[in-house]
Amino acid sequence: MLGKEYIPVREVTPTPSPGDSATPSPSEEEVADVEMVEEEPSAKDVSGTAADPRAIDREQWIVQVRMVSDRRLVNVQVDEPQWQRVKEGDRVRVTYRLGKYTGTVWGADMK
Repeated sequence: MLGKEYIPVREVTPTPSPGDSATPSPSEEEVADVEMVEEEPSAKDVSGTAADPRAIDREQWIVQVRMVSDRRLVNVQVDEPQWQRVKEGDRVRVTYRLGKYTGTVWGADMK
């Protein structure tokens, strides 16, 4: 096992309805007077937070495993007790299915 990662539930933000926009759109003259300033990308790392793009509607506990036979890296989603039990460097048994044409790992499960 190479590492483990926890991804919390994503933040739920209400979406505005199309009729809620009460601000008028700016005219072309107003747009011409505005100076375009390009913002620098945020240096804050969002990995492992609710702002993580991989976050879904439930918590995820991921264990990253390197296969002994072919050195393939596989991310295995496990439940919390399994995630807490394993440590980096542990050897674990993983069952998985390979895609027929692409060789993609599907349905990996750790025992």
